[in-house]
Amino acid sequence: MGYPATGPQLKGLTRSVPTGLLGRGELDNFFVRYAVKDDRTRRNRIILRLLLYQALTLEELETLRPPPQLRAGKITIPETTTSTLRTLELRPFQILDLQEYILIICLEDRKDRTSVYR
Repeated sequence: MGYPATGPQLKGLTRSVPTGLLGRGELDNFFVRYAVKDDRTRRNRIILRLLLYQALTLEELETLRPPPQLRAGKITIPETTTSTLRTLELRPFQILDLQEYILIICLEDRKDRTSVYR
């Protein structure tokens, strides 16, 4: 009598480990070189950093609201259909970027919207 697991046939796709990924230093260097030309590129850089450093999904980005814990260096990610509520630490440069984005860009946008209705 042989072993029951002799010669198993696995079904499905064979997946390989991704290669050629950027290291931490290369990612940091990328963000240093990322040119901020206007409000849109500033927003895009903030979003890219959240995607890479906090591993947020697009669904989580859509539910994100201005964080009340920003001064503490934390951001709360609301519960979605695929993830639970969680609080993540932010890096110091992310705190500054988010504060600038919230205070300057979002407030200017709000002023523009209110001035249209006056």
